[in-house]
Amino acid sequence: MRLPFFLMCMVLASCAKTVVVGGQPAAEQDPEQAAAPKQEEEPEEGTNTNPGEISCTYFVSPSEMGDGTGSSWDNASSDLGAILTRTGALLDNAECSQIEIRLSAGTFIPHADERTQSFILKGGMLLRGGYQGNADDPNNRDLTQYQTVLSGDIGSIDSSLDNTYHVLRFEDGGEKETRIDGIIIRSGNASGSGEDSRGAGIYATTSKLRLVDVTVLSNIAQGSGAGVYIAGGTLALERVDFTANTSQGNGGGVFGSNIYATFWGGQFVSNVAIKGGGIYTTGC
Repeated sequence: MRLPFFLMCMVLASCAKTVVVGGQPAAEQDPEQAAAPKQEEEPEEGTNTNPGEISCTYFVSPSEMGDGTGSSWDNASSDLGAILTRTGALLDNAECSQIEIRLSAGTFIPHADERTQSFILKGGMLLRGGYQGNADDPNNRDLTQYQTVLSGDIGSIDSSLDNTYHVLRFEDGGEKETRIDGIIIRSGNASGSGEDSRGAGIYATTSKLRLVDVTVLSNIAQGSGAGVYIAGGTLALERVDFTANTSQGNGGGVFGSNIYATFWGGQFVSNVAIKGGGIYTTGC
C-alpha cells in the first residue's frame, strides 16, 4: 500500500524531532518553502565547490579500467570496498576534507561470500551513482538509464539466506554529513544477533546521513529497521522510495532512535513490520 507522506505521522512514535514534508505541506510551513527541491546541476569533473575545503573525487565501475586507481573513468577501480577504505584514510589524515565517489551503472557487492562484510562509509563522503562512466563525457548521468545498485545478494544468487547482514554501514560519523545520491540499495538480510539483526540495507549509529534519489528495496531484518536503522544523529530523506522491506521488529522501511529526521517526497510501498511498516521512531 502506498503511504502518502502527510499521513506518516500515524505510524511514527511520538517525537517532536521528526519533520515530515511532501505529499502536502506541513500545517505551519509556508507553501513556497514546501516546493520540492530541484535536482542540483552536476559540477565539472575535479571541481571543488567549496574553495575552503579539499575535495577529492574517485571513480568506480564494474570493470577495472587502466591502472585501476580510480583517478578518472579511464582508470576506474572495480573495487568499491577498497576505494572506501583508501579514501576513509584520506579523511582520517585530513588529506581530503570531502570525498566524492562516482559510480557507473552496474551492481556492486561488499564481498563474494562473507556475510559480515559491508560497504563502510564515513562522515564527509558522497557516494553518487547513475553515471555512464564515459571518459569523453565524465559528467554524463541518468539515474534511469544508468542504474547503480549496491546489493547484499552474495553467495547463492537469488537466495536471501546467505546475504550480507548490512549492505552499507556507518559508525560514529562525526560532525560531517554522509550523502548517498542516485543509488539502489537492496537485498540485505540482517538475520544475525545483536546489531546484525538490524539495518539490513543501512546500519548507522551517531551519524549525519542524507539520502537523495535513492531506492531501498527488498531488505529483511530479524530485528528492527530492515531498510534503514539509525540510532543517534540526523536522517534526511529526499525523494527516497522504500519498497518491500520486512522487519520482524519495528520499522520495516526506517527505524530511528534519538534522531532528528526529515522526509521530503518519495513513497513507502509494501513494507512490513510489527509496528510502523513504513517508519518507526522512538526517543526525543
